[in-house]
Amino acid sequence: MITVTDVSLSFGERSLFKDVNLKFTPGNCYGIIGANGAGKSTFLRILSGETEHDKGEISVGKGMRIAVLKQDHFAFEGYPALETVFMGYPKLHSLMKEREAIYAKEDFSEEDGLRAGELEADFAELGGWEAESMAGRLLSGLGLDFLPAIGLAETNETIYLPDQPKPIALPKHSASLHLLERIRDEAHRFAVSYHRSLRQKQALFSLLDNVSGIGEKRKRALFDAFVTLDAMKLAGVEALSAVPSMDRKAAEALRAYFDAEKL
Repeated sequence: MITVTDVSLSFGERSLFKDVNLKFTPGNCYGIIGANGAGKSTFLRILSGETEHDKGEISVGKGMRIAVLKQDHFAFEGYPALETVFMGYPKLHSLMKEREAIYAKEDFSEEDGLRAGELEADFAELGGWEAESMAGRLLSGLGLDFLPAIGLAETNETIYLPDQPKPIALPKHSASLHLLERIRDEAHRFAVSYHRSLRQKQALFSLLDNVSGIGEKRKRALFDAFVTLDAMKLAGVEALSAVPSMDRKAAEALRAYFDAEKL
């Protein structure tokens, strides 16, 4: 269980959220909904310990830990679902990969044996032996233990099923076919929009390269706080310097850059 008590966070004069009280109980799935810039991603980073909050308390149930997967829809495409769950806890995932690699060696040396012993001890301490069954139960609870998949070919609008080479052709005016077409088109639209937003964000990140004292950490903190370049441009020195990892010197340099370039 995760309990959030009176948590608040502000950037300068801007209050992102104030006196938040929540309780996440076992056996439930939760979603955080809000407009862009409302602080959803920042709140999740506060829960995971990546971002500090101004006041309040976050407590995790005894014997529990929080695992986090980054908000990147395409970062895990090349990995099985079970391994993706482990990737939410990087320390255990890294240990598992090293453990697999060392046991796969053909020329297993005495030094490898000593290292394997260390890995086994760390693996047990992190709950590695129970991790796979727990991850399996998590996926099953989300309904992800089995995901049926189909392919819809655009040219003839025919349906392909796994392990069935012969396609299925629905009537052209079928409501079922139209539904599948809409799902496919929306998936394409989302992918294109997401890649476009990534390119725009990369361009904005590059823009901040022109400002002395603004590195990668500060770039991310600024976009976490202001979400868009337009919001950032409207911020004064006080609001900019209140962003985590920023100081007054860097805030003044950024404000001067915006003013000089008339951005």
